[in-house]
Amino acid sequence: MERPNLQIEIRSAIYGDLERLCELWQQLMELHAELDPIFTPARDGRDHYRRWLRYHLDEPDSQVIIAEAEGRVAGYILAQVQTIPPVMRFRRIGFISDMVVDAAWRNCGVGRAMVRELEHRMRDLGIERLELKSSSRNPQANHFWEKVCGFEEFVKVRCKPLK
Repeated sequence: MERPNLQIEIRSAIYGDLERLCELWQQLMELHAELDPIFTPARDGRDHYRRWLRYHLDEPDSQVIIAEAEGRVAGYILAQVQTIPPVMRFRRIGFISDMVVDAAWRNCGVGRAMVRELEHRMRDLGIERLELKSSSRNPQANHFWEKVCGFEEFVKVRCKPLK
């Protein structure tokens, strides 16, 4: 539910945000690991993720956007510009690889504000399409992407364990 007086500040992430972003990533992974063990992070997964984020902070084709509420980082979104082979009309797309909102700030407009900012930045880069993957076992996330942000399902990813 929206908090009428909540001030949400949207900005690009900086190196000083890395530890908080890793905390939020850990929240996301714990939630997803409950949905499916495939999402259980490696023992050193957080260290690898920190390096991954650091890389994207310096990458011109990446966007790491954070939302601050009441002086605290409440969420972040990570997206990259991806180049598609020349067989398709869309040669470059924006791909959202991660987004998480702290459990205390969900349903307050934080996620929507970050997505709007990302859409604006991607349009400024000439990107006409955003894509993402979300777990079919996470109905809350799928509701957010479809009903709140207007994303449509267009491909289903199938998997088969080979054990």
